[in-house]
Amino acid sequence: MSYFSGASTVHLVNLIKNKNEEKGNKKLAQSSADQFECAADGYSIAFVIFGLFFAILTAISVICLFRDVEDAVVAIFVFGVITLLSFFAAWATSHHRLIVEGNEATYVNVWGITKKFPFSDVTKCLTTEQSLSLYIENKKVVTLSKDVYGLKFLQERCKKDGIEWGNKSRAGITKFTLVWHASRTLALILFWATVGIVVLMVVISISSGKNPLDQIVLLLELTLYIAGMFGCMFLGFMLYFALGLKEVKVIEKGLGLSFREEMAKRGATGREYQDEEWFVETAPGKIEVLNRRFIKAWLGIKDNRSGRVTNYHIEFIDINGKKRSIGGHYLEYAKRMDNWYFKKNDN
Repeated sequence: MSYFSGASTVHLVNLIKNKNEEKGNKKLAQSSADQFECAADGYSIAFVIFGLFFAILTAISVICLFRDVEDAVVAIFVFGVITLLSFFAAWATSHHRLIVEGNEATYVNVWGITKKFPFSDVTKCLTTEQSLSLYIENKKVVTLSKDVYGLKFLQERCKKDGIEWGNKSRAGITKFTLVWHASRTLALILFWATVGIVVLMVVISISSGKNPLDQIVLLLELTLYIAGMFGCMFLGFMLYFALGLKEVKVIEKGLGLSFREEMAKRGATGREYQDEEWFVETAPGKIEVLNRRFIKAWLGIKDNRSGRVTNYHIEFIDINGKKRSIGGHYLEYAKRMDNWYFKKNDN
């Protein structure tokens, strides 16, 4: 986990993931490629707790309003919106799922609307760094988060039925795209934070009853200031994530090759690529690149415990005899690299 997340955040995310996995494992024990369910309903509890917390803050703000506390209306608006979004997220994650029973597939979207279709009609599955979509010809019929239990059964089923499983992105893998994929989630958060703040300022300015022209000028100035501030933050984090390219540079220097040329030669696109020689993967806040020819000895998965938080990484000896460590995330990421090295099936 990058330093972008503090220890408390890591611990909270771990609790949510463990809850999701615990609930999923009970269902996976009786699942197969012919009958399975993909869902992430373990997260709904976390969203409910989050929503209740902000509901309490909203109630406190309402009490403050009756006591003529300054800016109570703004607090009610902000906390109220977050509360509604949290409860909607809890409702959506508890419903959103794909259920496959033989050839009958049932998809329930985030609004709870159910759609049934024959799984044999599915022609391809395209993935991004956070989600996947099933298509019938060129029509998208299913969209799911990749952080769902039952995903391995969906992969097995697609492989069994000869359904194309590929990356949606067609952009070639380069050092820049690795950094971008590691940073893009942050970019979306900052973008919507900017939009939310601007909308809030518009509501406040309208309710103030001041000169509209003066308010418009002030809003433009504040919008540019906020966008500039968040833009600088994003560039700073991109520079930080670029430090994750040190392994790429060391591999290039040690083997005398060009990472960009190697990826182009293999036609690698999107955020991840694996073959006999290369392991490349990016996700929010992480960049992991390995080359089999650069590894002299594989030391395997190691864990680092800090209080109740455990991070996992891979250790190996490079061709120069230097001990290296890569990763520092959830166990599933470390297992992916370990499986790649020993040529195991990730499933």
